[in-house]
Amino acid sequence: MDPKLYDAAVSGDINFLETTKLDILSQKTGRRSSILHIAVRFQQVEFVKQVIRKYSPLVKEPNSSEDTPLHSAARKGSREIVELLIKTEEDVENRGKEGSLLRMKNTVGNTALHVAVENGKIDVAMKLIETDIELCNFINNDNESPLYIAVEGGFFDIAKFIISEYPFAPYQGTNGMTALHAALIRTHHGREVENQVPDLSLENIRRILRDAFLRIQECVGGFQSEQKDIINVLIEDPQRRTAMISHQDEFGWCPIHYAAHLGHLKATKLLLEKDSSIAYNLNKDNMTPLHLAAKEGNVNIIKELVLFRPDSYDWVDNSKRTALHLAVKHGKTEVVRYMLKDPKLEGIINVRDKDGNTPLHVAAVCDKYDILMMLADDSRVDKRATNKNCMKAIDIIQFNKNIGELIKARLVKKLEKAGGRRSLHLVINDETEQRRDSISNREQQQEGNDTNQDKQQQEGDASIHDQQQMRYKRQENAVAFYCSTAAVFLHFFISIEYNYHLLLRFMRFAAALTYVSILGMVLSFTAGLYVILPDSMSDVIVALGCCFSLFYLLGYI
Repeated sequence: MDPKLYDAAVSGDINFLETTKLDILSQKTGRRSSILHIAVRFQQVEFVKQVIRKYSPLVKEPNSSEDTPLHSAARKGSREIVELLIKTEEDVENRGKEGSLLRMKNTVGNTALHVAVENGKIDVAMKLIETDIELCNFINNDNESPLYIAVEGGFFDIAKFIISEYPFAPYQGTNGMTALHAALIRTHHGREVENQVPDLSLENIRRILRDAFLRIQECVGGFQSEQKDIINVLIEDPQRRTAMISHQDEFGWCPIHYAAHLGHLKATKLLLEKDSSIAYNLNKDNMTPLHLAAKEGNVNIIKELVLFRPDSYDWVDNSKRTALHLAVKHGKTEVVRYMLKDPKLEGIINVRDKDGNTPLHVAAVCDKYDILMMLADDSRVDKRATNKNCMKAIDIIQFNKNIGELIKARLVKKLEKAGGRRSLHLVINDETEQRRDSISNREQQQEGNDTNQDKQQQEGDASIHDQQQMRYKRQENAVAFYCSTAAVFLHFFISIEYNYHLLLRFMRFAAALTYVSILGMVLSFTAGLYVILPDSMSDVIVALGCCFSLFYLLGYI
């Protein structure tokens, strides 16, 4: 593209446009963007008007991303430019037809309405919907409808406008989700916190402060209307509610699963009021909302589910686990405490999973001390239950290396006091092992006694030899020390002696003493190694020491 033409589009220089030939206006940038794309991007309204007047074919010219100038205007949120583009004479004739400017898609399948909604440009979105209501039916390559994009992005005003103008607008989104799935996730500000050691990480503190701020805003009322009403709006229509409320995504999760998992109490109440049978909905793991609430420690959600459907607790997942199994496994102490206190949930206290494990077994495996003590104190808990490995909870505790000995002893004592006993086959196995160990120890002891007698004889002979070597070592050390000391004194006398002949004699004698002391040190070191090293190694050391000594003497001679 001509640099002057590009600068004119950026700055909105209409005078340059008036003096330019039409063929120059068709020039493109590297991404195939026309001057109309550039002028729209920089919101040069008058320049856009003149380009449309002089060269209207540019209105529908896409760039390399298949974005038309209308896509760019929707992204910027310029309603005035959007109105200019959709009022072109050519588009008026084709409006509402396939291939019209309003219905043109880019490479990801987005129309201008998708782009406007995605960027939260409500004025542009409203204008596009008013112009062509059928735009609400278009789905992009990610299977996202404009309604879903609005809810997922938190632009609830746009979502409400779409529903009010077109009640039958599609609501599907990515991964099989619906706008209701997205609404439940986006309107959730935090979950109930269990009574446990607080996580004081920077990320958690930031999350707590954010949740507190949003709750304050809700109390004041400035933020409540949009957040609270969007779910009501989505499920207001009976036909849409029936379709959305039980719709499963690709993971088999319904909206109630997300509400239970996130601890979204208001949404849970609202959904159950509309249709309480959703408490029985199962995901691909055969988990009910109660399973997910127990797994995440959301006690209030469990209370609501049991209130609307008292028998909702009596379901098991693919591993035959109840909600109590999951609460125990994930260490949700408050959930376990509530389930043990609620008489309606008594039926799941001793249920076994596919491996025959009761919640007490699971607590023993996962070393959940507080939960173990809680279950041990409950008289309804079967302490003698045996799993498919013929192990009781007390057996698992004794084999669990992650539990300290003091805690282990306390737990075992409490379980035994409550009637718990070790499995008989383990007791028999232990006694058999003890007998085998006893016989093996006696045999090893007898063999050891015989071996020790032989070793003592050998060690006695070796001890005499080692004593001789140590005596040689001490003698050689003494010779080396005294010779080196005498050499030092001779060097001292040399420093103060002026008689040349006597000086020469002292130097020779000191040199001889130094040689002798070094030789004594080498022999002493060799004798020491001979004593402490194995026979094979000591022989090598002695041979090396002798070679060094011989070389040393030859060098001296």
